[in-house]
Amino acid sequence: APLQAINLKLNDTFGGEDPRAKLLPLLKRHWIEGKPLQLRSWAQLINLLHITDVQDGLLAAAERTALLAPHTVETALLLAEETTRLGEIVDRLTKDIAPGLAVDFSDRSPENAALSGVWTSGPRLKNWSPRISLEAGLRNYFKVDT
Repeated sequence: APLQAINLKLNDTFGGEDPRAKLLPLLKRHWIEGKPLQLRSWAQLINLLHITDVQDGLLAAAERTALLAPHTVETALLLAEETTRLGEIVDRLTKDIAPGLAVDFSDRSPENAALSGVWTSGPRLKNWSPRISLEAGLRNYFKVDT
């Protein structure tokens, strides 16, 4: 049988009850427990895609795969609209989403050339775009009314 496939690339994802030891579950746990958290670099770039958008993207990719010509393989990115710095996300959280969250960065400089970037220059999945803004996703994840 002929193969048709889409190779989806994701950066960072969040939402739901994800049990993995990832950034947002770590931030949320420290906020709930009232414990300070030490992180390395304020300037680290991050592109967070909400799990609802990941699910929508997987469905859109499945629908697109069915329309591909036989023996066709595509690669596409699922990206959130906003790429930002880790420190900016923490600042947003501490401002009004998760007040009391205590995070200390060992490097607070706004730029750091030694940090890895976020892959955003590849092709996007055709006919798909995220629906959940970073702000709405963070409020949902931290259970704060919008």
